[in-house]
Amino acid sequence: MLGLREEENVFLAEECLEDLIDLPVTGELMTSGLEPDRAIVLGEEKPLAVALHLSSPADFWLILTDIYSQRKVLEGFLAWNQESEAFQVLRSVSLTGDDLFRGIAEYYSLSLMEGLLCDECRVPSNPLHVEDRIQRLQELIPQVLPRGFKVLDVGCGSGMGTRALTNLGYSTWAMDVDRCEVCQGLKNRSLIPDQTFVMDARLLDAFLPACSFDAVVGFMMGLIDDVNRDLWRRIVLKASSLARTMVFYTVYTRKEAEFIAETLCKEGWTGEIIDNSSRIAIYDQWAYLGWKPGLRKT
Repeated sequence: MLGLREEENVFLAEECLEDLIDLPVTGELMTSGLEPDRAIVLGEEKPLAVALHLSSPADFWLILTDIYSQRKVLEGFLAWNQESEAFQVLRSVSLTGDDLFRGIAEYYSLSLMEGLLCDECRVPSNPLHVEDRIQRLQELIPQVLPRGFKVLDVGCGSGMGTRALTNLGYSTWAMDVDRCEVCQGLKNRSLIPDQTFVMDARLLDAFLPACSFDAVVGFMMGLIDDVNRDLWRRIVLKASSLARTMVFYTVYTRKEAEFIAETLCKEGWTGEIIDNSSRIAIYDQWAYLGWKPGLRKT
């Protein structure tokens, strides 16, 4: 992306995706007398990010971006440099917002796998994946999702459902709030580094525009109960807003499926509840399949 040599060190200023909203480190750096000697601007028409080369206290490149934040600091910083000529801008790199997000996702995924974002690994063993469940999903998914879809798997955990999607040939992105689960899935190669990210699902629309995916899925959403219904309502609405055509969510009980159906029905979605129960299976007993307002099943 930057056109640098492989041995050069590159770091993002913020420690996680959610920090890219409030920019705690970036804000501090902007007032700390940062002294880069050269820079690469990412984005030609409008800067999406800037990579600054620093020689002290070590030789490395530091990437700053404010694209996901209400705090817009880069434009002023670059304008100040244009007047003061404090550092040389080597080049501008043509880059889309999608390219940037993919690169950021990969950076944090690789950092997670290398143990750079954790004090210690609490769950070093391989994740427990139930192969019978994956097989059942591989039988169910093609019945509801058209082939060739770009899909977001919300609440992916260590990637059991993601494996089913990938095995079926879907272009699959995955996210979860639990970084340990995600780390296991990445290390087990169930999750793909540049298509996986750790995030609270309630923040999805701060990073990704509406209709970013053909479909949004979630396997075993919940457990949803009277105590956490408001939390899950927000998760369902935020996640579903990223779907261009449809959503597919599996749960444990019919009551949970009805809750999801009711939540989306109030927003104009149409859908159906699917009985996928089995006497021998535990997971994915019920499901909700929904279509965006104005769209119908074909």
